[in-house]
Amino acid sequence: MKIALAALVLCPALLAAGCKKKPLPPPPPNPVIGEWACTIRSDKAKAKFDAAFAENGALTVKMSISATSEGKELAARLDATGSWAGNSQAFTQRLDNFTVHSSTSNGDGASDSAAKSLANRLQIEGQDLAIEKLDDTDFVYVTKGGTVSCKR
Repeated sequence: MKIALAALVLCPALLAAGCKKKPLPPPPPNPVIGEWACTIRSDKAKAKFDAAFAENGALTVKMSISATSEGKELAARLDATGSWAGNSQAFTQRLDNFTVHSSTSNGDGASDSAAKSLANRLQIEGQDLAIEKLDDTDFVYVTKGGTVSCKR
C-alpha cells in the first residue's frame, strides 16, 4: 500500500496519463461504397446496370433496360447520375441526370424521353429502401419496382 501511494506521489504524470481517454477508432467504411453489377426484374421491365456508390454520396449508373408495353418491345441504354445515403439496413437513392445512348421501339429509333420513361418505370429510386442483404460480395435491396440484386 505504501509503495502504491509513493508511486502516485512521486509520479503524478502516471495518474494524469491513466486518466486520458483513448480516442475512438474511426467508424468502419459504409459497405455500400464501391462498384456493383446489378439486375432488377419487375412486371414492367427488366434491367442490368452497373452502379458506383461513392463515399461522398455521389451515384453513377450505366444501365440497359428492356420491356414490353402495348405490344411493343422497348429497349434503352443510358447513364444516370444522382445521390445516395444510408447505412447497412436502409438507404435512399435518387437519379437526377440521364444521358441516353440509345432508345428503340420494335427495333426502330425512339425518343430520349421514351428511354427516360422506361428507366423511371423501374422505380429503383426511393427513400428508406430496405436492404435485405449486404456483405462483401452481395447487395440486395427492395424498391417499389422490385428487388435489386447486386454483385461485386
